[in-house]
Amino acid sequence: MYKLFTCIAIGLLGSVATYGQDIVEVASKSEKFGLLLEAAKKANLVEALKSDGPLTIFAPTDEAFAKLPKKTLNQLLQPENIGMLQTVLKYHVVSGRFKSNNLPILPLTTLADQDVNFSVSNETVFINKSKITQVDIEATNGIVHVIDSVLIPELPSIMPTAKALISKSISMGVPQFNHGNHTACASIYEMTLLCLSMLPENQLDSESKQLVLKSMKSLSKLDSATEKSWEARKCLDQVMASLK
Repeated sequence: MYKLFTCIAIGLLGSVATYGQDIVEVASKSEKFGLLLEAAKKANLVEALKSDGPLTIFAPTDEAFAKLPKKTLNQLLQPENIGMLQTVLKYHVVSGRFKSNNLPILPLTTLADQDVNFSVSNETVFINKSKITQVDIEATNGIVHVIDSVLIPELPSIMPTAKALISKSISMGVPQFNHGNHTACASIYEMTLLCLSMLPENQLDSESKQLVLKSMKSLSKLDSATEKSWEARKCLDQVMASLK
C-alpha cells in the first residue's frame, strides 16, 4: 500500500506550496473545495478545522458534492439541519496526522465517532466506497487527502430505524395537514425522505431507497404544498409497507 500511495502522491499531487497555512486556508486556496467550505461554515465547523489539531481530513471536491442528489445537498445546508450536516462533515475528519504511507489497513475512528475503512482495488485506494484521488497535502494543523465522493455516515441518534422515522413523520405531518397547514406537512415529509435516502443499506434496501429518490425528484417539480404532501405520503406508505 505504501508504494501505491507514493505513486498517487507523485502522479497527482506534485509540488503544492502550503507552508504556513491551516486546513481551511489550504482548501480556500484551491478552487476544488467551495462546497466543502460552504458546508463547514453553515455547520459552524470552520474554527474547529482551523484549530491546532492535528487533524486528517478526507476532503470531497465540488464534483464529489455534485454527485449527491441536489435536493439532498440543499436540505443538508438548511439551518434546521445543522446537526445532520455536522455529523456528515465530522465523518470526513480524523484526529491525528495520517500521511498516506501511514493510513492503516484497520479502520480509523472519525470525529463523528464512526469508523472509516480503507481498501485497495485494481491499484486504486478507497476510503469506504470513495476513491482517494490526491494525497498528503500538508497544512500547519494536519493533512488533507482528496476524495471523489461524499462519505455518508450512519445517523442512529437521528434515525433509529426506518419504521420509527416514518411513523414519527406521519404522526407529526397528519395533524398539520388536517389543520390546513399543508406547507408544514410537506416540509416534514420531505425531510423524512431526505433522512431515509441517507440510511445505510442494512436499514433500508436499495429498492426502497430508489423509490425514495424517485419521489424526491418528483417533489422538486411540484409547486403545491398539498400535492407535495400527497406525493411524499404515498412514498412513505409504500416504503413502510415494504419493511418487515
